[in-house]
Amino acid sequence: MASLLAAQEALASGAWSRADSAFRAVIEESGDPLAHEGLAQVAWWTDDAETCLSAREMAYRLWREQENALGAARAATALAWPGTVCSSDVGTRWPRGGWDWRATSCSMSKSDPNMAGA
Repeated sequence: MASLLAAQEALASGAWSRADSAFRAVIEESGDPLAHEGLAQVAWWTDDAETCLSAREMAYRLWREQENALGAARAATALAWPGTVCSSDVGTRWPRGGWDWRATSCSMSKSDPNMAGA
């Protein structure tokens, strides 16, 4: 059984190859959106924009399917960030596509129990 915790620990220690394999194993077994977010982080640090973008988009979709506004807002913010702060080259390769707006709209959700008291 793949372990999300082991994948996160590999990511935290900078063991990119081990983290990549571990997150992919968790995705294969469970499709956990946190594993997609973790894979996106590995891809970010290893300069794999295509994997990073697709993993973040999948995390966003899965969080929305689960009606988890906080997770969806986090994924949308991560998608908006590179196009906002990076060089023009990254900005053209990394389409913003309204992710900043999506992050704001998700975070404003009042029906999400994860947002209670926020």
